Amino acid sequence: MKTLLMASLSVYAISNAFAAGLPQPPVIAYDCDSCEKLSRVPLSYSWAADTQSLALKKALKPRPSKSLQRVMTLAELRRGINVHTHADGAIVRVSVQKSRGNAALASLRILTPDGVEHAPSEVAEVHTPGAGLAGADEHALPTVMVLNKNAGHGKFVLKSTDTAIDETTPVFVHVYDRYSDISLEVSTEKEHYYFGEELVVKVRMDEEDDALPIDYMTLTLRSPEGETWPLSFYEVDEGLYEARMPLPEARNSHGENWYVEVFAESWLEEDTISLSTHIAFSCSIQSGAVRSIRQTGSTPEFLESEVEVATASRYGLQAVLYGTGADGRKLPVSIHQTAQWLEPGKHTLKLQMNIPADSNAGAPWSVGYLQLTDYGQYKPVYRFDELLPLTEEHA
Repeated sequence: MKTLLMASLSVYAISNAFAAGLPQPPVIAYDCDSCEKLSRVPLSYSWAADTQSLALKKALKPRPSKSLQRVMTLAELRRGINVHTHADGAIVRVSVQKSRGNAALASLRILTPDGVEHAPSEVAEVHTPGAGLAGADEHALPTVMVLNKNAGHGKFVLKSTDTAIDETTPVFVHVYDRYSDISLEVSTEKEHYYFGEELVVKVRMDEEDDALPIDYMTLTLRSPEGETWPLSFYEVDEGLYEARMPLPEARNSHGENWYVEVFAESWLEEDTISLSTHIAFSCSIQSGAVRSIRQTGSTPEFLESEVEVATASRYGLQAVLYGTGADGRKLPVSIHQTAQWLEPGKHTLKLQMNIPADSNAGAPWSVGYLQLTDYGQYKPVYRFDELLPLTEEHA
């Protein structure tokens, strides 16, 4: 948990903003099928915040994709699957989901952009990861082809002449156009959502720093259980596309992520750009909330927080104590986590901060990065990232 926290704290080391109060969302009960197995033993722990290491952390950004991943059928592979590349040296991976599917790959042929048909070994370095391992004869192994420079780039066609396997057998094709300057990027407005909120997705295709028009695109929301929902989108700026959708009904995903999957094509003159990518985000039911937090003594080491929960489960509360540096900046000083079993209702949790004797921070003190985690969902159910001055109770 420390690692996750470190990635978020650097924002507060340079912030002087104070919050007027805590949000007071309603708490929502759910049927927890795993909560009874959770520990009832209370735990409490504090440690000093390392301000120097926090300053080096940066927020993660979506990584542009130069790949295409498609699920086809063996019938389509027999007819020919088009693969478009935009630079020499692309990596193509093909696998067949069926025992003895290697036969379909053994007869694989490649039509290069110049219209000539080749065996894969004539235009690529061919690898079969896992060959020689136990079970390799019973299960289809992927064929990985690193295209040679003499194969060029443009439109390739993959074909198989094998007829011994059912034509509905799935075929997985993955193309990594590693040296291309064209990429596809997808992002969500937040990394974590609560059920009932609106999911916001943005997509763009870039050639270096210039946006490309997208002529065809599918956006799909996928749940951890494999359910899918199509997302409608519209262009909000030149080359920037956005989709919005209220998240489906609340459910306990047991810590598993949700995904947005994207397939996009841009048709430029006689060239076709086909790319795919995905992004993960998390969802949770707001089964608990922090109602107030206050300093209980003359020093900021001792705090009390009132939390309310709607479902019996094990909950963990985390808070960060901030002091004021000589230059007036707010600096993280101490982090506290407490975890215990809570029945539905309101509860008072005690937090004891550990302030290092050599800390350069002092009064006025603040508390921030309040996060309440429901271990029945393995997800945070309440989070407040702003700072509250520790002069009175905050609710």
